[in-house]
Amino acid sequence: MTIFELDTEALLGRARFAYEWTTTPLADQPGTIVLPGSVDRVPALDGVVVPLRPHFGTMGVAPSAPERVSSVPPGDDGGNLDNWRIGAGGRISYPGQVPGALLSVGDPHVSQGDGEVSGTALGASLNGLIRLTIRRDLAFTAPVLETGAELLIHGFGDTLDEAMKAAALRVLDVLRRVFGLTRFDAYAFMSVAVDFTVTQVVDQRQGVHGRIDKRCFPRWSGLPA
Repeated sequence: MTIFELDTEALLGRARFAYEWTTTPLADQPGTIVLPGSVDRVPALDGVVVPLRPHFGTMGVAPSAPERVSSVPPGDDGGNLDNWRIGAGGRISYPGQVPGALLSVGDPHVSQGDGEVSGTALGASLNGLIRLTIRRDLAFTAPVLETGAELLIHGFGDTLDEAMKAAALRVLDVLRRVFGLTRFDAYAFMSVAVDFTVTQVVDQRQGVHGRIDKRCFPRWSGLPA
């Protein structure tokens, strides 16, 4: 377990120390506190800085399942996507599945790498200003994130192969619906210009997102506001 100090002016994090986690896993004992002095602190990441990329790891609408569901695995309703690009200035669209959509936001991160391979990001308290808009002219079936430079389309599966296939098919659909490409042109474009990246591998369901660079479509003005 590594503890960081945050420089919010420079947007950098520096490790202060690390310690060996030997207590019952947090998932089994919510609210567990490790008392100072109860563990040995050791130096960590000397001379290394981590760029801060504040975002909410979990953001999504209520799933259509008529029973209580876990907040750990992500899905077409969003939820625990763990995509660090869902930060300031980003716009993400979810397909509404229940009346009122019932948006939920949490799991604040100040930094995370794609994959989140240790199972956790650099977590901290965050405040966010979020604007909600109901759209009836978008037919997305999975979360689609727009930033100033890109569109990111998410796919999920029990394996990375399944997540990759889902992301590829959804990118193909967006290229046809949003950009007006034919199926064959979209497939050709995907192979030469779309980046597919592992979002995370630690939240029960695997996540992959496909990235479309907006510069590839200079006449496109972005998703409607």
